[in-house]
Amino acid sequence: MKYHSQRCDVVVVGAGLAGICAAVTAARTGALVSLVEARSSLGGRIGREVRFPLEDGSVPNFAYFRETGLLDEILLMDLASNLDGTYEGRDRVLNDFVRSQERLLYFNDLPVIEAELNERKDKILSVTGIDVLGRSRRRFMAPVYIDSTGNGSLAILAGAPGEYGTEREEYTKLSPLFGSGVTAPESRFAITMEIRSAEKPIPFAAPSWVRLRWEDNEPAAQLPFSESFLFAPQGLHLAEWAAKHRGGSPPEASEIAYAAWDYIKNRSPFLHLAEKLLLSWYSLTVLRSDGFRIKGEESLTPEEMEASRPRGDHVAMARAPLDGPAALLSSPLGRIALPGQYGIPLSCLYSKKVRNLMVAGEHASVTHRVSACLRHPPASAQLGEAVGLVAARAALDRRQPRTLAKPNYVEGIRRDLARLNHSCGPDPVEDIDDLGRVAKIIASTTLPCCSLEYPVLPVTASPDNRLLQFPVITDSIEGIDLYIEVREDCRLKVRLLEGASNGSTIPGDCLDTASVDLSKSSGQWVELPLQSKIKSAGWHFLEIEGNMHVIPFLQDNAPVGVLRHSPIPDNKATLRNPYSSYCPVLPALPGPGSGYCFRLSPKQPVYGVENIADGHSRPGRMPHIWISEPTDFKFPEFLELHWEKPQTISRVDLVFDACLEYAFPPHPSVLPRMTIPTIPRSYRIYRLGESGHWRELLAVEDNLLGFRSHQFDPIETKAIEIEILSTHGHHRAQIYQTRIYP
Repeated sequence: MKYHSQRCDVVVVGAGLAGICAAVTAARTGALVSLVEARSSLGGRIGREVRFPLEDGSVPNFAYFRETGLLDEILLMDLASNLDGTYEGRDRVLNDFVRSQERLLYFNDLPVIEAELNERKDKILSVTGIDVLGRSRRRFMAPVYIDSTGNGSLAILAGAPGEYGTEREEYTKLSPLFGSGVTAPESRFAITMEIRSAEKPIPFAAPSWVRLRWEDNEPAAQLPFSESFLFAPQGLHLAEWAAKHRGGSPPEASEIAYAAWDYIKNRSPFLHLAEKLLLSWYSLTVLRSDGFRIKGEESLTPEEMEASRPRGDHVAMARAPLDGPAALLSSPLGRIALPGQYGIPLSCLYSKKVRNLMVAGEHASVTHRVSACLRHPPASAQLGEAVGLVAARAALDRRQPRTLAKPNYVEGIRRDLARLNHSCGPDPVEDIDDLGRVAKIIASTTLPCCSLEYPVLPVTASPDNRLLQFPVITDSIEGIDLYIEVREDCRLKVRLLEGASNGSTIPGDCLDTASVDLSKSSGQWVELPLQSKIKSAGWHFLEIEGNMHVIPFLQDNAPVGVLRHSPIPDNKATLRNPYSSYCPVLPALPGPGSGYCFRLSPKQPVYGVENIADGHSRPGRMPHIWISEPTDFKFPEFLELHWEKPQTISRVDLVFDACLEYAFPPHPSVLPRMTIPTIPRSYRIYRLGESGHWRELLAVEDNLLGFRSHQFDPIETKAIEIEILSTHGHHRAQIYQTRIYP
């Protein structure tokens, strides 16, 4: 057997989203990184060998929820480059992305089987992987190791303390919400199945060794699978086992697949639909809910997530809901929404005993219910980016991860993550080095208000209430006009609501109510006599009582902050939301959302240039974005940043609007749009020369990304100009931040 040795700064074990983000971030920070994967493909559970969905179908209580940073870079590249919309195409995109990184070495088909420790058993000296054919071993040595396996296999090999399974007392606390007698759930096991058509009827019988009978499964697990099959029989389906099973070993992937398919083919009410269908593929990897979790410096609890209190060592932001007693791995059914997004502390992401071991994923130092939140692929990616930067800093500066979690170090870590357009938590990170915050900013034009005054499409009549979200910055609201069609004489009831106190995009207390008598007419503006003093600037809502005779009109491409919401149906099998009876209506295609046509009095000037320097790189309690007036870009839209004295500049960061209210599809898909229309396609940056003339500093064409960082040799100037020459189809320029560094 051949033996190889590999020395580097950081070793990352596991190449799912968490591992990819950890390895790429560490490499871009300056570390030499080895990324080691047991499978032949990248992506882990969203890769071609597992095909688990990117999203679980839950919509959080904050509408602008999508993660930024490295994950958004990956997803925007996949959107533009995965032309066939397949998992094979995604694998190609991920391989191109990983293999093109400098200082990053990727090793696949190499399961890690051994971890060598020092005499005190508190430090990893090396890890060893063996190729799948057993012909060679490769030993990796580094100052810092990252376990991004999802099941904590490296932590287990290293003897890191931790625990398995559920914590039953976590679920007994849920009795007030779910009723008495709440118990901890059985372990859950899930796989992905693919069903295809056949030219003739294909019979199927489950093999005799299959221990599972699908009818013995929990009804809550049977229902999503049956609904998925009925909605689109051909394609990918998630099959989950949530009941007890015979035998001591957990169910195998083949047992779950064959039990589910045997039921569909032979005993289901819709077996006639499956007559000419066959089970063409299933994932060999079984995802499970009872995995290992390390013991870190601290453990994150559901109570802390629900409170969403800011902490000094938050280094990542997540949004997935909490598990309830009947929660599943593969759908939002049985899960409980949280009041908003929440931060993940660094002290939960390294082993308390094994000093140079960090983790990214559901096996972090958290309780069982919290681990389900971190199982969400976007959350794992955020953790990966955070620990990747910390690991690189620790290796290059010869420090331990726990040292960098101390107050005098962690603020620098949070600042460096924020400069990667990574969100450390709901609140922004202050960056005193950003020269843009002290500049005088001038814009070519500014969108004067958030009103939607160009009705395009009437909506369908509905007895359900409707909700319109908009930002308010003035001290009062004196009236709201709504564009509607009235089909019969009727009375319309409306309410003005303020937003939630935590800044989430959910309605709060009622500020005013009104009733309006309407006469039958075609589309017209109707004045709603709603008036109120505004307690605090932020999100507000117009609630329109359900009325089959009143038809509001829509306008697409609403500016950031304007969005419509729909009621959560009482009979819909979905997550519980104790905080709101509404959920935002997200855009179906890459791009901005839509809103009901309305006018506010007084106008709300919320899109001014002052937002560029307010420290926010995404919506919070307000939009926090500069938006130009509508344009055809025959003349560029621009921002100018001026200083009283010359400044030395070597870096310009731009945070564009990448439509954070848009959710990428759960599985790779071919979409009519391959780019986000609001992102600038071409732009230029100029500096003001000593003679008072603008000189081009750099030009960018065919940009696809929502965040761009430009570094260059230091220059001295009193002003910088950013010119937006075109977008990917949007008729306004939209920028969150322009950060300038020496």
